[in-house]
Amino acid sequence: MLFYFRTGAEEELEQITKVGAIAVETYSYHPRTNKRKLRKFLSTAWGIKPQYIKQTLKLMHFWTPEELGEPANVRQALYKEALEWQSNELKS
Repeated sequence: MLFYFRTGAEEELEQITKVGAIAVETYSYHPRTNKRKLRKFLSTAWGIKPQYIKQTLKLMHFWTPEELGEPANVRQALYKEALEWQSNELKS
Protein backbone atom coordinates (compact mmCIF):
# COMPACT_ATOMS: atom_id res chain seq x y z
CA MET A 1 0.00 0.00 0.00
CA LEU A 2 1.03 3.56 -0.53
CA PHE A 3 1.16 5.87 2.48
CA TYR A 4 1.74 9.62 2.33
CA PHE A 5 3.49 11.60 5.07
CA ARG A 6 3.28 15.38 4.95
CA THR A 7 6.65 17.13 5.21
CA GLY A 8 5.33 20.56 6.17
CA ALA A 9 6.73 22.24 3.07
CA GLU A 10 4.06 24.43 1.48
CA GLU A 11 4.14 26.52 -1.66
CA GLU A 12 1.52 29.16 -2.37
CA LEU A 13 0.34 29.14 -5.98
CA GLU A 14 -2.34 31.29 -7.63
CA GLN A 15 -5.43 29.39 -6.48
CA ILE A 16 -4.07 26.43 -4.52
CA THR A 17 -1.49 25.59 -1.90
CA LYS A 18 0.97 22.87 -2.89
CA VAL A 19 1.89 20.70 0.11
CA GLY A 20 5.02 18.55 0.15
CA ALA A 21 4.70 14.87 1.04
CA ILE A 22 6.78 11.72 1.13
CA ALA A 23 5.28 8.56 -0.36
CA VAL A 24 6.12 5.25 1.33
CA GLU A 25 5.29 2.05 -0.56
CA THR A 26 5.11 -1.09 1.61
CA TYR A 27 4.18 -3.58 -1.16
CA SER A 28 1.74 -5.28 1.20
CA TYR A 29 -1.98 -5.21 1.98
CA HIS A 30 -1.56 -6.85 5.39
CA PRO A 31 -2.03 -4.38 8.30
CA ARG A 32 0.60 -6.00 10.55
CA THR A 33 3.26 -5.89 7.82
CA ASN A 34 2.41 -2.30 6.96
CA LYS A 35 2.64 -1.25 10.61
CA ARG A 36 6.05 -2.91 10.93
CA LYS A 37 7.38 -1.24 7.78
CA LEU A 38 6.02 2.17 8.78
CA ARG A 39 7.62 1.82 12.22
CA LYS A 40 10.95 1.08 10.56
CA PHE A 41 10.56 4.06 8.20
CA LEU A 42 9.72 6.48 11.02
CA SER A 43 12.63 5.35 13.17
CA THR A 44 15.29 5.31 10.43
CA ALA A 45 14.25 8.15 8.12
CA TRP A 46 12.85 10.64 10.61
CA GLY A 47 14.67 9.53 13.75
CA ILE A 48 11.54 9.17 15.87
CA LYS A 49 12.24 7.31 19.10
CA PRO A 50 10.47 3.94 19.51
CA GLN A 51 8.41 5.13 22.49
CA TYR A 52 6.84 7.88 20.33
CA ILE A 53 6.13 5.89 17.16
CA LYS A 54 2.72 4.63 18.36
CA GLN A 55 1.62 8.17 19.18
CA THR A 56 2.91 9.44 15.82
CA LEU A 57 1.06 6.73 13.86
CA LYS A 58 -2.16 7.43 15.77
CA LEU A 59 -1.92 11.17 15.04
CA MET A 60 -1.45 10.41 11.33
CA HIS A 61 -4.43 8.00 11.38
CA PHE A 62 -2.30 4.95 10.53
CA TRP A 63 -3.13 2.77 13.53
CA THR A 64 -6.27 0.66 13.10
CA PRO A 65 -6.22 -2.37 10.76
CA GLU A 66 -8.73 -0.64 8.45
CA GLU A 67 -6.35 2.32 8.03
CA LEU A 68 -3.27 0.14 7.53
CA GLY A 69 -4.55 -2.40 5.01
CA GLU A 70 -7.34 -4.46 3.62
CA PRO A 71 -9.72 -6.33 5.97
CA ALA A 72 -9.16 -10.07 6.32
CA ASN A 73 -12.14 -11.09 4.18
CA VAL A 74 -10.96 -8.86 1.30
CA ARG A 75 -7.40 -10.23 1.55
CA GLN A 76 -8.72 -13.80 1.50
CA ALA A 77 -10.76 -13.04 -1.63
CA LEU A 78 -7.66 -11.55 -3.29
CA TYR A 79 -5.57 -14.61 -2.38
CA LYS A 80 -8.28 -16.95 -3.67
CA GLU A 81 -8.44 -15.05 -6.95
CA ALA A 82 -4.65 -15.16 -7.29
CA LEU A 83 -4.57 -18.91 -6.66
CA GLU A 84 -7.28 -19.52 -9.24
CA TRP A 85 -5.39 -17.43 -11.79
CA GLN A 86 -2.17 -19.32 -11.02
CA SER A 87 -3.84 -22.72 -11.42
CA ASN A 88 -5.35 -21.61 -14.76
CA GLU A 89 -1.94 -20.42 -15.97
CA LEU A 90 -0.33 -23.74 -15.04
CA LYS A 91 -3.00 -25.71 -16.93
CA SER A 92 -2.45 -23.79 -20.14
